[in-house]
Amino acid sequence: MRVLATRPAPQASEWTRALASRGVQAHALPLLAILPAQDQAAVTRAWATLDQLDGVMFVSPAAAQAWIDARPPGHAWPARVWVAAPGPGTARSLAALGAEQTLAPAADADQFDSDALWSAIKGGDWRGQRILIVHGGAGRDDMAQRWQQAGAVVDKLQAYQRGDVAWSQAQTVAFDAAVNDPAAHLWLFSSGDAIGRLEQRAPQVAWQTHRAVCTHPAIAERARRAGFGSVRDCRPDIDDVAAAARDCTRAAAS
Repeated sequence: MRVLATRPAPQASEWTRALASRGVQAHALPLLAILPAQDQAAVTRAWATLDQLDGVMFVSPAAAQAWIDARPPGHAWPARVWVAAPGPGTARSLAALGAEQTLAPAADADQFDSDALWSAIKGGDWRGQRILIVHGGAGRDDMAQRWQQAGAVVDKLQAYQRGDVAWSQAQTVAFDAAVNDPAAHLWLFSSGDAIGRLEQRAPQVAWQTHRAVCTHPAIAERARRAGFGSVRDCRPDIDDVAAAARDCTRAAAS
């Protein structure tokens, strides 16, 4: 069974390589593109005022990369400013910043999301802390609300936006193969937006015979609403995803 990694490029390719190293056949089939924010100058201005903050949270690897790409020449990360990430993927992306402190859920957390991050850090004293949340547009606002309720001063910055992706001929062929032979393919979803864009791209397809692995329970529920007949959720950890893919392959063969 071939896994279709639907994350934005280059994350989709990174996941296919990681899955292949674990013996899982995979193909990169991004369902959305990461585009520059409409107000890119705001990201550059935020770099210039970093030393006025206590910490910056990045909601995703895409947010981290968009921030890094906008780094003005000669700007170093202030030593006293911490960074926060909802999971290890985002934390790894932030390593290039050189921050001395990274706040993130434990490696063995049940899930990697804002809830897990808050569970790991809610015991801190946030009164008067100046925090910036870097995001990509529409999404949950719970971390801002939690920090504000704990006494922090929170601002938000959109560093990127999502858009439709243009597929290569090989990716179009891979998509057609998946639609025509669902028993041989497994969709890997890491966002509800990707599922929505898949529905828009192929409104004629009935997904009842298709299988999906989703990296969060909320994404799994979105896949079920789209009509996927077999849906499994797991943590957005490469070993967990590989294990889930193997389980789906065995279930399909039985």
